[in-house]
Formats: sequence, structure tokens, C-alpha cells
Amino acid sequence: MSLTPPPNPELDELKRYLRDRHGVDLSHYNRSFLERRLGIRMRHHNAESLGRYLKILSENKQEFPQLLNVLSVNVTEFFRDGALYDALRAKVLPVIERVSQSRSSREIRVWSAGCASGQEAYTLAMLLDDYFGRHSPSWKVRIYASDIQEAFLHEAKAGRYPKEKAAQIPPEFRRRYVAEAAGSIEVCPSLKGMVQFFKHDLATPPTVELVDLVFCRNVMIYFSLDSKDHILRRFHGCMASGAFLVLGGSEIILKSDLFELADDWHKIYQRIDQPHPGGDQPNAGARTHR
Repeated sequence: MSLTPPPNPELDELKRYLRDRHGVDLSHYNRSFLERRLGIRMRHHNAESLGRYLKILSENKQEFPQLLNVLSVNVTEFFRDGALYDALRAKVLPVIERVSQSRSSREIRVWSAGCASGQEAYTLAMLLDDYFGRHSPSWKVRIYASDIQEAFLHEAKAGRYPKEKAAQIPPEFRRRYVAEAAGSIEVCPSLKGMVQFFKHDLATPPTVELVDLVFCRNVMIYFSLDSKDHILRRFHGCMASGAFLVLGGSEIILKSDLFELADDWHKIYQRIDQPHPGGDQPNAGARTHR
């Protein structure tokens, strides 16, 4: 018996509208996730059908940003799942440090893919600045952080958050990297200088290269299986030899010739260094982040 859902012409029409009018490609999204998120906006407008909602979307300029908001995954916080960062310090960063010794460029590159409002990227900046500052102070750490939503990127670049968001930051890091004011915190200028935020859709080829560590947590669960495979191949193509990939706790890579499991509990994978036909290399026509 086929498990393929029946065609939904109204959903297909809405996808075409968003692609042609706004340049947003939803073809890679998991259908059930997409229908659930669209349902949120349909109920808000009492729209009884996708066709009716499409009419609202096309006539109301304020609706498109609201739709983007519900389609985005924006749960992020400093040092979320603290044991993961302990594992990175103990198991992953020493390997990256050792493998990197043979390079001519003394730079460590990390990509936070789907960074939302930036707490994950700044967490990584704190961790790596502390680690390499102690072990290899001559090395430069560069954090790339991308998201599809410009509103999130604007907040991330500002680096200011409600004070309660700092609760999980270790006290030593909080003293070194965070300035506190009444009701808010702001990451220090040196930390901001380590992080480069930019807009990027994971459904398109990456614009970073030779990355030592990719964080893409709790993002790929919302993509279809085919799209996940394409994304993994793109990650593989932009990663350095022996680099690591960190996924969310509920995300797994099944049979793969691209990555091998390094830590099952924390969903840490290591790049398998081999040719990978079919994988997308960084887009030669796009701006490459170096």
C-alpha cells in the first residue's frame, strides 16, 4: 500500500506563488510540517482553505513576514544542552586542533547553520575562544552563522538579549564575555568580532568552505528525506578534512558514505574523507565567506 499523500493542488499553487513572488522555495519542506505551520496562519485569519489563505497572502503585505515567522525554527539559547559543549571540549576540539596543525593557515572555522537569533553562534565563540586561547593562542577562530530570516539576523548582530537568557552561561564565561545592564545583557565587542552573520537558505549551495565544525541542530527534521540528503552532501563538500557535524538530539544520519558517528548520545558525526559524487560544491557564482 502506498503511503504517498494525495496531491494538494492548492498547496502546490501556494508554493509557486511564494517561489515566484518572494523567492522562497518550500519544495524542500516536509509536507506535514508545512501543512501544520500554514494551518496556524489559516486559523488566525479564519481561512477555510489554502486557496482563501493564498488570497489573503497576496493582498496583505504584512502577512508574508508572519508566515515566514511560523515557518522558521527559532528555539535557541546560550549553552543549550550543556553536556554537548562539554563533549565538544573534551572530544572534538582536541581533534580539530591536532588535524589543523598541518595547515598553512592558522584559522579554525565553524558554521552555525540555522542560527536563529544568534545565541548558539555566540556560545560557540565563547567555547572556542576559551579553548584555543589556552591551547593554541596564535590561532584565529572564525564563526560563520546563517539563517534565512533577516529579522533574526538583525537581532543576532546586535547581540543584546533579555537578562534571563544568560542563565545557562557558565559564571566565568559570563564575567568574561557578557556585559550586563538593567534587564538585559550584551555580548562583548571582541566576541561579536568573531562571528559573521549572513542570510542563507540551506536548500541552496553553501558559501563557506573548509569548515572544521558545522552545527545544524533541530533544523533538518523539517526537511524531506531527499532534501536532507542534498543538505548533508553540501555540508560534506564545504567541510575540511576530518571535520565534525553536530545535529539535534532527535536527528540521525542513517546509512551514509559521507559521515560516521563519533558520539551517539550527542549526535556528533565526523566527515568521511572521500570523493562524494553528486554533492554540491560551494556555488562559484555566490559570494564565498573566507
